[in-house]
Amino acid sequence: MTKLLRTTVFVWEAGDGMNDRKYSEEEYLQIAEIQHFAFCPRQWALDYLEGQWQENVLTVEGHALHDTAHDPMSREKRKGKIIVRGMRVFSASLGISGDCDIVEFHQKKDGVFIPSFEGTYEVIPIEYKRGRPKEGEEDVFQLALQALCLEDMFCTTIPYGYIYYGETRRREKAVFSEEQRERIMKLLGQMRQYLQRGYTPKVRRRKGCRKCSLADVCLPRLKQDTSVQDYLEDGENIVVLKDQAALARFPLHNFEQITTFSYLGASPALMKKCADMNIALNFMSPQGRFQARVIGRSNGNVLLRKEQYRRSDLEEMCLPLARAFILGKLYNGRWVLERMMRDHEMRLPMEAFQKTSTLMKESCQSLMSAADLGEIRGIEGQAGAAYFSVFDAMILNQKDDFFFTERNRRPPLDRMNCLLSFLYAMLANDAGAALEGVGLDSYVGFLHRDRPGRQSLALDLMEELRPVMVDRTALSMVNTKKIKGSDFYEEEGGAVLLTDEGRRKVLSYWHDHKEETIQHPFLQEKMKWGLVPHAQALLLARYLRGDLDGYPPFMWK
Repeated sequence: MTKLLRTTVFVWEAGDGMNDRKYSEEEYLQIAEIQHFAFCPRQWALDYLEGQWQENVLTVEGHALHDTAHDPMSREKRKGKIIVRGMRVFSASLGISGDCDIVEFHQKKDGVFIPSFEGTYEVIPIEYKRGRPKEGEEDVFQLALQALCLEDMFCTTIPYGYIYYGETRRREKAVFSEEQRERIMKLLGQMRQYLQRGYTPKVRRRKGCRKCSLADVCLPRLKQDTSVQDYLEDGENIVVLKDQAALARFPLHNFEQITTFSYLGASPALMKKCADMNIALNFMSPQGRFQARVIGRSNGNVLLRKEQYRRSDLEEMCLPLARAFILGKLYNGRWVLERMMRDHEMRLPMEAFQKTSTLMKESCQSLMSAADLGEIRGIEGQAGAAYFSVFDAMILNQKDDFFFTERNRRPPLDRMNCLLSFLYAMLANDAGAALEGVGLDSYVGFLHRDRPGRQSLALDLMEELRPVMVDRTALSMVNTKKIKGSDFYEEEGGAVLLTDEGRRKVLSYWHDHKEETIQHPFLQEKMKWGLVPHAQALLLARYLRGDLDGYPPFMWK
């Protein structure tokens, strides 16, 4: 009958040559995370400090290999050898713990005693890896950590172990040196310092970055690679129903977000699936007013949100961000005017446009020396009034139906303001989803004051995008007659609203606009307009985390 191994734990007394410090279980570092730290400290911080781990094909293969090795029922005794799989090990003196893939006990003179087994045994740890031997020593580090735990538990010395690589299908012997042991001690000290500070190291590019499952989170570069979960999805569909009849079916994996303008709502099953797949499900009123959003589990990056909250409470920390948001808005607004002057010189009051353009340029310069948020808001208000003073002149067609005298809302009192308000609501929705997607709280802003129910940070982020994403879209729809006066209706109180057909036209045009490709001015990468809010949210998170020396607003030209 096969006997199971029972490990005996020895407690070291002070003066035995070990670390006198005894760590509590809450302070233990996991061997797996130490290996991640040795491989890439930033990867470790993103995973264990910020909770942003993601799977890819390589990690899934690694899990499968370890699951095989960790079979707890697979323990065997052969002639002169005991094999234990998935053995739990720890060291109270080092404050580390983890699981050994395999521990072999070879019968040997001058070895250690094993309860319930005759003779003495040599202890040999064996680690399983999916790939092939690496240039770095992180795999050997992990094995050496297991050996240190086993040394502490069995009061012995373990000079070597083995690493089995799935690609080569062979064991590689790893000899533990004193130099390695000293480096491990330094590594543990550095990890505990980072943990205490909540510090995420800066980006340091290396050859393995492209294969890392956190590449799209870690690097400033935006990736659109399909995740393992998406790859394995079986083609679940969203079904549009009317009177219990299916009007259309769309694969869920094609969606980034879903917005409904109906009071009929969505099924709980669809809400859960959208939450699981990180698809934003937004509910709007038929008039375009935001009602609610279905979100999944909160992003685990609590450290990023704590930093956001700290900065939002200090005006001097808010100033650089508020300045950047408004700088992007004024810069982009100015270039909307400049493009109109270039393309329609004969149809515009050029003197008024040039005067407004100059004012907005001077306002951009004044922003750099603004001393407080009130001054920034004052500069933005003055420049915004000048910008909208010439807005009506940019409406080149359908002047009887579309005109602009002043900005009005809640409710809008003319067709142009109605169109602008509807598109601003869509942009705010996109900005809020983008911010939540990178782990930021969309309700805590730096420029807009916090109010219950208001997505202040989403309003901050969309400021720089208003002229280029909304104003140009609205003007283009009117000037190209993609929308007409008949697509609106007026209520008895004077409010002007979109008809169902008008709303369909706007959404269709908005979607087509977001599919157009541009080159991001800071990242210098080609992307669709629809990804710009996500890119800016990502850059904002990078700045708050300390990866960038400033927040770069989107400056279109």
